[in-house]
Amino acid sequence: MMRIAMAAALLLSAATVDAKGRPDLAKARAELMKISVEDIAPADRDRQLVATLERVQHEVERIGLARLRDADVPRWFDVAVVVAFYTLEPRHVRLVRGAVDEMVRRRMDVASQQAELMKLYVAARMLDDAQAYANVAHDGVMKLPRFDDESIADDAHPTLWYVSADASSVMRYSFPLDQGVRVVVNGHPWCPFSVKAGKGIERNARLAELMARYAVWIVPQHPMPNFGDIAQWNVQHPHLPMRVAYRAGEWRDITNWATPVFHFFVDGRLVDTVAGWPSDAQAERLVQAFRAVGVEGAE
Repeated sequence: MMRIAMAAALLLSAATVDAKGRPDLAKARAELMKISVEDIAPADRDRQLVATLERVQHEVERIGLARLRDADVPRWFDVAVVVAFYTLEPRHVRLVRGAVDEMVRRRMDVASQQAELMKLYVAARMLDDAQAYANVAHDGVMKLPRFDDESIADDAHPTLWYVSADASSVMRYSFPLDQGVRVVVNGHPWCPFSVKAGKGIERNARLAELMARYAVWIVPQHPMPNFGDIAQWNVQHPHLPMRVAYRAGEWRDITNWATPVFHFFVDGRLVDTVAGWPSDAQAERLVQAFRAVGVEGAE
């Protein structure tokens, strides 16, 4: 039994260290990037990412973060960021924070790393950590709004963030998904296809009216650069209001968080999905979806 355990440990070490017995962080990052682009289910992707991270994390902790070579500390940051970006689990975001703190201790340039960490804090909804870090990070990190919460404390209603017109405050509220026809659109202002879809909808008077009555655009729970661009979208597209999904898991029927994707709900039940905006011909496909759920004016 002991020989089997030793053999397993050797195999684990061989996969995660270089010829000198140091953590092979460049190789680990390459493996993580390969996994991230594979055509597999998100849950399977995340399991593979975490398993790869934990193998190399074992080696980093064996040596100690403070004893890594200078060149390896930013590499460890890169490894942790790839995994935290997809899982948004606090334990992985904290690994990113540990790498940034070590870079600060060594007086390295951390401007871009601090900016990435702040995005992860907000995306993981670690808002207390984000606000505390804003007091010690450099001026280039995301400017945080005031976060308020008026949501209902139950599992029946997904929640959204409403961004104020000047992006100075964000309000979490419960969305009445179970009331009649609702069209939930995955989109964000940094996605060129979302921008293209918004302009195409506005050029189609009939569809624009239907979307204004029934649709809400939601930014997926992903790291994002700022809240100001969302506020600007709402000024430029007042009839295509954009909110932010507080947690992806609250939207149980939405499994595809690509952008743009149009989800048609009736009384809380998902009945149709229209993905992408290859051209303005997609407008007719949306009108057909409205017609199929019995919306007046879509005939």
